[in-house]
Amino acid sequence: MKFQHSPAGIDRPAYTRTVPPETLDPNACLGTSEQAGALLPARIRIRVYRTGLLSVLGHDLELELERFRVDVHGDAIEAVMDTRSLTVTGGLVHGRVDTTVPSKHDRTSIEAIVHRDILHTASYPQARFEGTLVGSRELATRVVGSLTLLGRARQLELTFARTGKHWCASTTLRMTSFGIEPYRTLGGVLKLKDAIEVAIELAATDTSDNLHFAGPT
Repeated sequence: MKFQHSPAGIDRPAYTRTVPPETLDPNACLGTSEQAGALLPARIRIRVYRTGLLSVLGHDLELELERFRVDVHGDAIEAVMDTRSLTVTGGLVHGRVDTTVPSKHDRTSIEAIVHRDILHTASYPQARFEGTLVGSRELATRVVGSLTLLGRARQLELTFARTGKHWCASTTLRMTSFGIEPYRTLGGVLKLKDAIEVAIELAATDTSDNLHFAGPT
């Protein structure tokens, strides 16, 4: 996969490799550039898929969380995510992210639905994760903790694999586990699948056990 430089200072994948539409490639990671200062670059991406009789309409989507912070102190890890900063990156076309779709108008409508009807970000502007790093940090490390979303806490386990200068993990979450009913429209013949895919990417460093990461903005 090739990477291209972004204005936010984070190398973003150009998505030139085709991957299966049901699979979020855990190796689609950050580039190897480093950011000056205490905050290291990180990304959190989410893929959602359609189902129903009219699932051929529209696009499966990739969204990105623009504002979040991850702090690592020894074996403790804490993340605070601003759910209001979730935006549409693009549509998934044959497993690739096409940033030209949906249209600007449709993106605005989709983001409004996400914030108003799905995540209720006016009432729940933050999601939080608190966990513990388990095992070696040489090639892979396991993180066990609790994710709180819409006021509901659920256990979450992630395995981060290190490749070069970045750590990557991916997982599948079910919206109903957090009391979120998958969004539906057109009388239910077009709706979102319950399972969503989440990819987390952190720039790797060997300099300290006290690390601080932040999203693009």
